[in-house]
Amino acid sequence: MMKTSFIRGIILVEMAGAILIGAAPHASAKEVKLEWEVVEGAIGYELRIERAGQELLRQRLSSAKWKGQLDPGICVFQVRGIDKVNKPGKWSELAPLVVMTTPPELDSPKDDAEFVFFNPNIGTTLRWKTAPNASKYAVEVKRGSESTYKGIIEGTQLDLGFLPPGEYEWTVKSVLEPPPGSPSSLHGRQWTSEASSVHEFTIEHRALGRPVPISPPALLPPPSSGRLTFRWRTVDGAEAYEIRIAKASDRDFSKAKAVFVSGTSNIFAISTEGGYKWTIRALANLDNDKKPRAVGPETISQFKLDRTAIFAEASGYLAFSLMTAPYTYEVISPAMGFRGSTSSSAMTLRLSAEYWFRPQLGLGLAGEDTTLLLNRQNFHRRTFEAVAKYRAGLNEDRYGWFIAPKAGFEGRQYLGLTPEVVSGEVQTTLHSETVTALGGAVGVDIRKQLTERWSLGTKFSYFIPLVLSGTNGGSLSGEASYRNVSFGAQGMYWFNRKWGVSAGGFVEKRSISYLPSGATVAEQISMDGAYFFGSVLYSFGQ
Repeated sequence: MMKTSFIRGIILVEMAGAILIGAAPHASAKEVKLEWEVVEGAIGYELRIERAGQELLRQRLSSAKWKGQLDPGICVFQVRGIDKVNKPGKWSELAPLVVMTTPPELDSPKDDAEFVFFNPNIGTTLRWKTAPNASKYAVEVKRGSESTYKGIIEGTQLDLGFLPPGEYEWTVKSVLEPPPGSPSSLHGRQWTSEASSVHEFTIEHRALGRPVPISPPALLPPPSSGRLTFRWRTVDGAEAYEIRIAKASDRDFSKAKAVFVSGTSNIFAISTEGGYKWTIRALANLDNDKKPRAVGPETISQFKLDRTAIFAEASGYLAFSLMTAPYTYEVISPAMGFRGSTSSSAMTLRLSAEYWFRPQLGLGLAGEDTTLLLNRQNFHRRTFEAVAKYRAGLNEDRYGWFIAPKAGFEGRQYLGLTPEVVSGEVQTTLHSETVTALGGAVGVDIRKQLTERWSLGTKFSYFIPLVLSGTNGGSLSGEASYRNVSFGAQGMYWFNRKWGVSAGGFVEKRSISYLPSGATVAEQISMDGAYFFGSVLYSFGQ
C-alpha cells in the first residue's frame, strides 16, 4: 500500500501557469501540458481540474504527465498517486493552472490614424475587441517615450479625454482574474497576456474657417421656378454646413430652421419678393449620430428679391464698331439740273456707350464717321446720337426677354453729290454739299438673354428731322424727309466681366428733302444701305 507521505511529497512542474502549445481545435481552447515528479510506489495517477468550484476534469493516468484542451481562464488542479492495489493516496494541494488568453485585437484608432480636431475639448476614445474570458484589460498610452496613461480597466473602451497635439502609440493586454468560487489563495492575483500589436495615431488641432458665400448675389429677381440656389466656398476640414434663412426684418435667426448640408450648395424654395439674410457655418468632427462636435464661426449675408433686379444698376459698356455696307445712292437736284443714282460701298467707324444709372433708366451715346467711295473719291458724313432708355422685363426670368424703348435727339449729315460742270461741260469729279439735320430719335430695343455670356437682340430706330443747317437758310420739304428708319439684329458674347464682342447687321433708309433759300423746287438726297458690323465691347461699372 502507498504511504500518505509519498502523496504529500508530490511536486508539480510549472504549476505557476499553463504551457500553450500549437493551435486550438476550436475558437478559444488551448492545448495544455502538465508534468509532475514521479511518486515512488505509484503505478498511476489521478488528475483533477476545476474552475470556479466546478470540476472540469477527473482522469486516471498511467504516467506523471497530461496533455489536453482547456478554454482560457484560471483553473486549479490536484494530483494523487494510485498504488498497485488501486488505492489512491491523498490529493496534493490545489495549484493554479492559468490558460492564458490572447491579447485583444485593437479596433480604433486604426494604426497610423490621423485626427484633426477643430475643437480642443474633443477627447480621444480607444476601442478594442474582447478577448476570450478576459475580465479586465491593461492599457498603456505613450507620447514619445513618456507614458501618458497606464492602468487596468473593465470593458473594451477607454475615454482619454483631451490630448495635446502630438504622436501617440497604444497597446492593450488581456487580464485574467480568479473567478468567484476559486480558492482563497488565488484571491487578489492577476495574470496578464502579451501586449497587443502597437497602434500609432497623430492628433492635430486646427480652427474652422468662415464659409465665403458665392450666391445668391445681393440683388436678384425672384426665380421663376420658385427655387433659389445657395452656394459657398469649401472650408478646409468641414464635414457639413449649417444654414439658416430669415427675413431681413427679423431680429435674429431664432425662428429660422437649421438645415444641414454635406456639400457646398443647396436649393431652397424662396420666391416672395423682399429682403432676406442667411447665415452659414462649417461643422466638423461629427459623431456617430452625425452631430457636430466642432462648430466654426458664422458668416451672415443678405440678399433681396426684386423683379427690377433683372437690370444691372450703375453699369454700362463701351463699343467700338467697324461697319461696312453696300449702298444705293440717289440725288435729285433741280438747282443743278441733275437726277441720278448709283451704287457704291461705305465704311463706318462707330463709338457708342450705354450707361444705366438706375435699374430701368439709362443713357445711350453714339458717334460715327462714314466714308463713301464714289468715282474714286472719298466723302465723309457724320452722325451723333443721345437717347434716354427705359427697360422692362417681359418676364421675371434672368434669362428672359427685355424691351427698352428709347427717345432722344440726333444730328445727321447728308451728302448732296452732283457732277461738277465747268464751262457747260460735265466733269468726272463730284461736287459735294453737306446738309446737317437735327431732330428727334425714337426706337425700341428687344433682347433675349440666352446665358450668362450670350444674348441676341433686335433694334428699331426712327429719325425725325426738325432743323436744317448748312443749306443757306433752307427748310424741310417733302415726304422724303420722313423715311429715316433702320432695323437690325445683333448678337453679343462676353468673355469675362470686362470684355466681349458683338456682331450683326441692319438695313437703313436715310433720305431728306429740303428747299434751299430762294428756290422753288426741293432738293432730295436718298442713301439706303445694308450694314454688316463687328464690335469690341468693354464693360464698366458693376
